[in-house]
Amino acid sequence: MNLNAAINPRSLGDYRWSLIIPPMRQVLGNYDGFNYLGLGVLVALGISLIVMIRRISSTDSRLFKLIKKYLGIILVSIFFIIFALSNTLTAGGHIIFEYSLPKLIMSLFSQLRSSGRLFYPVYYLIFLLVCTTVVKYTKNR
Repeated sequence: MNLNAAINPRSLGDYRWSLIIPPMRQVLGNYDGFNYLGLGVLVALGISLIVMIRRISSTDSRLFKLIKKYLGIILVSIFFIIFALSNTLTAGGHIIFEYSLPKLIMSLFSQLRSSGRLFYPVYYLIFLLVCTTVVKYTKNR
């Protein structure tokens, strides 16, 4: 998965999934890590984060309570993101760094075929976060 996967509307076959956001370059092989959130979700995510930061910043202890409450989900999401980025870290059309993995690990995880797919649970958690924030913090439901 490329570092720009969540905001890049380019997929395999050079399809464009946005009329507003231009497609960004990718390294060959990143196309199976297509995880474009969509312009509406990206805007709603930005607004949701601003709303949550404003609500949480009023009490610092509330932030630590939220982190403690969702620590498992946060840690699993971080693991999935790191795994999805794989052993070849790419940003746009550039390879930032890569390292080789032991054959045992390669044989175990080659069953997944594409590590970019492990971003899917995080992708859906982002959608869930946006939806719950909109429902929770809007007055007219």
